[in-house]
Amino acid sequence: MACTVTAPTECIEPAPVFSDIQPILEKRCLSCHYGDPDGPWPLTDYEHVASWFAEVRTQMLACSMPPADAGIQMTNAEREKILMWIRCGHHEN
Repeated sequence: MACTVTAPTECIEPAPVFSDIQPILEKRCLSCHYGDPDGPWPLTDYEHVASWFAEVRTQMLACSMPPADAGIQMTNAEREKILMWIRCGHHEN
């Protein structure tokens, strides 16, 4: 599956909130980003994910996370949902 996503230019209504993207993070990211002090930074809570929104956006647009060698694929629809959450202000609820 080819990764071809673009950044949204407008926010949808209702705007997605963290609980809309949290299942994607749990399914696609937490096998590596679960909060191990010696591992990659965690994607387990809103505050942390929201504070890294620019980096998350970059990774989603570059299709570089999850990395190809992780054996985990994220769909374009999942990437687009995360990008829409960021575009709409990355709100908690």
